[in-house]
Amino acid sequence: MEKLNELFNQDKYISYKEYECFCEINNINIDEDLLNKRNNKFVDEKLIEYKDYFDHIFTDVGEDINLDEEQRRIILTDDDYCLVNAGAGSGKSTTMAAKVKYLVDKLNIKPEEIIMLTFTKKSSEDLDEKVNEVLDLGIPVSTFHSLGMKFIKRFYPYPIKVVG
Repeated sequence: MEKLNELFNQDKYISYKEYECFCEINNINIDEDLLNKRNNKFVDEKLIEYKDYFDHIFTDVGEDINLDEEQRRIILTDDDYCLVNAGAGSGKSTTMAAKVKYLVDKLNIKPEEIIMLTFTKKSSEDLDEKVNEVLDLGIPVSTFHSLGMKFIKRFYPYPIKVVG
């Protein structure tokens, strides 16, 4: 139990993968609800601690954009994978832009270690503008298809013809 306390007392969000590895290495089986409760408490505390940061994340660069609590929770949830799925105009691009700013500012992730992927060219352009023109982070933003094409062109030595 001492090792579990050490894990849970860290000042960071504990990803499911990290928790799973911890349980495997220590040969223990602990209910996932414990992890979820701990991470929810962590996010609740960070919402308070980073209130000023989130209140000004865009105003510091001259934009009048406010993040609601749900967006802030998405940003603070630092699991292995993050899927933001919501309707048009709901703030997905804003949330993703703020998330990468948080990763760079607060978790000290290097911008060159981040890539942002979207499904459409329009959302890719919107994200690129927010992340690189407004927030000036220098993070590549791409569609899944264009990223795939970059890999193909890099490793396939013959001319490529896209047939649609």
